[in-house]
Amino acid sequence: MPYDQHPDLLTPIEDTVLWRYMDFARFLYLLEMKCLWFARADQFGDPLESMLTDAEIQEFEREVILNSVSTRGKQPWLLSSELMRSTAYFSCWRAKPNESLAMWDLYGKGNGIIGIKSTVGQLKRAVKVHPEAVYITLVEYIDWSQRGRYHNTLVRSARKDLSYEHEAELRAIIWPSKLATEHQRAIQQGQQPPETPLGISVPIEPGALIREVVVGPREQPWVYELVDRVMKRYALNVLLSRSDRLTKR
Repeated sequence: MPYDQHPDLLTPIEDTVLWRYMDFARFLYLLEMKCLWFARADQFGDPLESMLTDAEIQEFEREVILNSVSTRGKQPWLLSSELMRSTAYFSCWRAKPNESLAMWDLYGKGNGIIGIKSTVGQLKRAVKVHPEAVYITLVEYIDWSQRGRYHNTLVRSARKDLSYEHEAELRAIIWPSKLATEHQRAIQQGQQPPETPLGISVPIEPGALIREVVVGPREQPWVYELVDRVMKRYALNVLLSRSDRLTKR
């Protein structure tokens, strides 16, 4: 089983409810290709993704000055962050039982946005055929002006600045060992690292991963009807509902 427990990562219990918000095209991709997309770390909008905090960089720079270490080119601690951003892949979820209007609006207002609900246990089982280790962890939100818990490269990919705390994110992480080794060797030899794919498609069985499909609160009735038809066409026999976040009570 590819799910790999890491002692420094915070994996919640298996019945923890997960939400993944997406547009209709991404939903159709999941059903048609039977794949879950893991995007490369540097493809996300956060420029601090997998990076050292400001306080950690200052700490490393002080060590260089105090120990009179001569360095040329990019500092090794910055190179390790660039390595992770170029070779690690994430699938991001919201780890809360309730839906989030902020997340609905983040992914689009009335543009065919849906949410799929799952659990940590379902996610673990869904990715079991992937040959590489898959880490599943809650994201830790920290003050970027302070030092984090660890300098561990993998742990750095499971934290974000406090300004993202509303996301309540859980992420599945794949760090292909061969890809990372080739990339690191090229950097050490002063060569241009090999091009890495923008993402990884992990084969899954949609019916095993998804427990419910929810159509966004700003979507027109025809979107719900279309999702219903598509689910029937792909024999996705799970609950379909419409968000009532904007319904008067």
